[in-house]
Formats: sequence, C-alpha cells, structure tokens
Amino acid sequence: MNQFRLLITGMIVIVLGLIAISTVDYCKIPDVVLNAIRDQLVTTANEKVSRVNEMVERSKERVSLVTSRTQLRISLTEYL
Repeated sequence: MNQFRLLITGMIVIVLGLIAISTVDYCKIPDVVLNAIRDQLVTTANEKVSRVNEMVERSKERVSLVTSRTQLRISLTEYL
C-alpha cells in the first residue's frame, strides 16, 4: 500500500511538473514567433534596401554616361 501511494505521489509530482513546464513554454511561444517574424521582415527589408540602392547607383551611372555624351557632343559641335 505504501508503494502504491509513493507511486501515485510520484506520478502526480511528475504530471504537475510537466504541466508547469508546458504552461511556461506556451506563454513563451508568442514571443518566439513574433521574434522570428520580425527577423524575417528585417532581413527582407534589408534585401529590398540593398536592391533599391543598387538601382539608384545604376541610374546615377546612366545619368553620368548620358551627361558625358551630351557634353562630348556640345564640345565637338563647338570645336567644329
């Protein structure tokens, strides 16, 4: 009979411990999910910023090339 009580008491302690651990984990899940989503959004935003900056640099180069061609034409016209 004592062994049975000890077994039941042990099982109750184990179940209560599992419930406590599960409750703590359940409460932490929203924070973990939000952090994961935030990290993904930051990564995506950084990639987009990088792409936009590359496009701006390409546009600047194109403007520079067009400007230099135009100046070359003007200089050539003045020379001739």
